Amino acid sequence: MVSIGYADAAHIPQIIEVWEGLMAHHKNLDPIFQDIKPDAPAIWEKYMREHMASSDGIVLVALDGEEVVGFLMAQLSDYPPIFEERRHGAIADTAVKEGRRREGIGTMLVGRVMEWFREKGVERIEVRVAHLNPEGQAFWAKQGFTDIMDVKRLEMNR
Repeated sequence: MVSIGYADAAHIPQIIEVWEGLMAHHKNLDPIFQDIKPDAPAIWEKYMREHMASSDGIVLVALDGEEVVGFLMAQLSDYPPIFEERRHGAIADTAVKEGRRREGIGTMLVGRVMEWFREKGVERIEVRVAHLNPEGQAFWAKQGFTDIMDVKRLEMNR
Protein backbone atom coordinates (compact mmCIF):
# COMPACT_ATOMS: atom_id res chain seq x y z
CA MET A 1 0.00 0.00 0.00
CA VAL A 2 1.46 3.35 -1.07
CA SER A 3 1.22 6.34 1.27
CA ILE A 4 2.10 9.99 0.68
CA GLY A 5 4.03 11.98 3.26
CA TYR A 6 6.56 14.73 3.80
CA ALA A 7 10.13 13.87 2.86
CA ASP A 8 12.77 13.87 5.56
CA ALA A 9 16.54 13.44 5.57
CA ALA A 10 16.28 9.64 5.67
CA HIS A 11 14.44 9.65 2.32
CA ILE A 12 17.03 11.73 0.47
CA PRO A 13 19.24 8.93 -0.95
CA GLN A 14 16.22 7.12 -2.39
CA ILE A 15 14.71 10.35 -3.74
CA ILE A 16 17.98 11.06 -5.53
CA GLU A 17 17.84 7.59 -7.12
CA VAL A 18 14.33 8.28 -8.42
CA TRP A 19 15.46 11.73 -9.64
CA GLU A 20 18.41 10.17 -11.46
CA GLY A 21 15.95 7.84 -13.22
CA LEU A 22 13.92 10.90 -14.25
CA MET A 23 17.03 12.59 -15.63
CA ALA A 24 18.08 9.44 -17.52
CA HIS A 25 14.63 9.35 -19.10
CA HIS A 26 14.89 13.01 -20.12
CA LYS A 27 18.39 12.55 -21.59
CA ASN A 28 16.80 10.35 -24.24
CA LEU A 29 14.19 13.01 -25.05
CA ASP A 30 16.20 16.16 -25.65
CA PRO A 31 19.93 17.00 -25.90
CA ILE A 32 19.54 19.84 -23.37
CA PHE A 33 19.24 17.22 -20.62
CA GLN A 34 22.62 15.76 -21.58
CA ASP A 35 24.24 19.08 -20.70
CA ILE A 36 24.18 18.68 -16.92
CA LYS A 37 27.15 18.94 -14.59
CA PRO A 38 28.86 15.77 -13.34
CA ASP A 39 28.01 16.76 -9.75
CA ALA A 40 24.35 17.43 -10.62
CA PRO A 41 23.01 14.95 -8.01
CA ALA A 42 24.82 16.81 -5.21
CA ILE A 43 23.64 20.18 -6.53
CA TRP A 44 20.08 18.92 -6.85
CA GLU A 45 20.22 17.45 -3.32
CA LYS A 46 21.13 20.90 -1.95
CA TYR A 47 18.24 22.43 -3.93
CA MET A 48 15.87 19.77 -2.56
CA ARG A 49 17.05 20.32 1.04
CA GLU A 50 16.33 24.06 0.62
CA HIS A 51 12.75 23.19 -0.40
CA MET A 52 12.42 20.89 2.59
CA ALA A 53 13.59 23.62 4.99
CA SER A 54 11.50 26.44 3.53
CA SER A 55 7.96 27.31 4.61
CA ASP A 56 7.37 28.15 0.94
CA GLY A 57 8.56 24.75 -0.30
CA ILE A 58 7.48 21.14 -0.01
CA VAL A 59 8.96 17.77 -0.87
CA LEU A 60 6.56 14.85 -0.80
CA VAL A 61 7.39 11.17 -1.03
CA ALA A 62 5.33 8.21 -2.11
CA LEU A 63 6.27 5.31 0.16
CA ASP A 64 5.62 1.62 -0.27
CA GLY A 65 6.66 0.53 3.20
CA GLU A 66 10.12 2.06 3.59
CA GLU A 67 10.77 2.28 -0.17
CA VAL A 68 10.49 5.65 -1.91
CA VAL A 69 8.61 4.93 -5.14
CA GLY A 70 8.00 8.55 -6.12
CA PHE A 71 8.43 12.16 -5.08
CA LEU A 72 7.15 15.64 -5.85
CA MET A 73 8.88 18.93 -5.13
CA ALA A 74 7.01 22.25 -5.28
CA GLN A 75 7.08 25.80 -3.99
CA LEU A 76 5.13 29.00 -3.65
CA SER A 77 6.14 31.57 -6.21
CA ASP A 78 5.19 35.09 -7.27
CA TYR A 79 4.37 36.60 -10.64
CA PRO A 80 5.69 40.09 -11.41
CA PRO A 81 3.86 42.90 -9.56
CA ILE A 82 1.77 43.84 -12.62
CA PHE A 83 -0.59 40.92 -11.93
CA GLU A 84 -3.57 41.12 -9.55
CA GLU A 85 -3.06 37.56 -8.34
CA ARG A 86 0.67 37.25 -7.75
CA ARG A 87 1.07 34.16 -5.57
CA HIS A 88 0.90 30.80 -7.32
CA GLY A 89 2.15 27.28 -6.88
CA ALA A 90 5.01 25.91 -8.95
CA ILE A 91 5.67 22.18 -9.21
CA ALA A 92 9.39 21.78 -9.85
CA ASP A 93 9.91 18.03 -10.15
CA THR A 94 7.73 14.95 -10.03
CA ALA A 95 8.83 11.39 -10.67
CA VAL A 96 7.67 7.86 -10.07
CA LYS A 97 10.11 4.99 -10.09
CA GLU A 98 10.26 3.04 -13.33
CA GLY A 99 8.27 -0.14 -12.92
CA ARG A 100 5.82 1.61 -10.56
CA ARG A 101 4.29 3.99 -13.09
CA ARG A 102 0.61 3.79 -14.04
CA GLU A 103 -0.39 2.75 -10.50
CA GLY A 104 -1.87 6.14 -9.57
CA ILE A 105 1.19 7.17 -7.51
CA GLY A 106 1.76 10.40 -9.46
CA THR A 107 -1.92 11.29 -9.10
CA MET A 108 -1.69 10.71 -5.34
CA LEU A 109 1.34 13.03 -5.12
CA VAL A 110 -0.42 15.74 -7.14
CA GLY A 111 -3.56 15.41 -5.01
CA ARG A 112 -1.54 15.92 -1.83
CA VAL A 113 0.39 18.93 -3.15
CA MET A 114 -2.91 20.47 -4.27
CA GLU A 115 -4.14 20.19 -0.67
CA TRP A 116 -0.94 21.92 0.51
CA PHE A 117 -1.38 24.71 -2.03
CA ARG A 118 -5.02 25.20 -0.93
CA GLU A 119 -3.84 25.43 2.71
CA LYS A 120 -1.45 28.18 1.56
CA GLY A 121 -4.26 30.07 -0.21
CA VAL A 122 -3.02 29.32 -3.72
CA GLU A 123 -5.56 29.15 -6.53
CA ARG A 124 -3.25 28.59 -9.51
CA ILE A 125 -0.58 25.92 -9.97
CA GLU A 126 1.95 25.68 -12.77
CA VAL A 127 4.26 22.93 -13.92
CA ARG A 128 6.88 22.82 -16.68
CA VAL A 129 6.82 19.66 -18.77
CA ALA A 130 9.40 18.73 -21.40
CA HIS A 131 7.82 19.31 -24.80
CA LEU A 132 9.21 16.02 -26.13
CA ASN A 133 7.92 13.96 -23.19
CA PRO A 134 4.58 12.51 -24.35
CA GLU A 135 4.09 10.55 -21.12
CA GLY A 136 4.60 13.66 -19.02
CA GLN A 137 2.39 15.75 -21.28
CA ALA A 138 -0.41 13.16 -21.04
CA PHE A 139 -0.03 12.81 -17.26
CA TRP A 140 -0.35 16.53 -16.58
CA ALA A 141 -3.26 16.90 -19.01
CA LYS A 142 -5.02 14.07 -17.15
CA GLN A 143 -4.49 16.02 -13.91
CA GLY A 144 -6.36 18.96 -15.47
CA PHE A 145 -3.41 21.16 -16.42
CA THR A 146 -3.65 23.16 -19.66
CA ASP A 147 -1.10 24.98 -21.78
CA ILE A 148 -0.62 28.68 -21.10
CA MET A 149 2.71 29.52 -22.68
CA ASP A 150 5.37 27.84 -24.78
CA VAL A 151 9.04 28.13 -23.82
CA LYS A 152 11.25 28.65 -26.88
CA ARG A 153 15.00 28.28 -27.02
CA LEU A 154 17.79 29.18 -29.40
CA GLU A 155 21.12 27.37 -29.22
CA MET A 156 23.82 29.91 -30.05
CA ASN A 157 27.38 29.05 -31.09
CA ARG A 158 26.91 25.31 -31.09
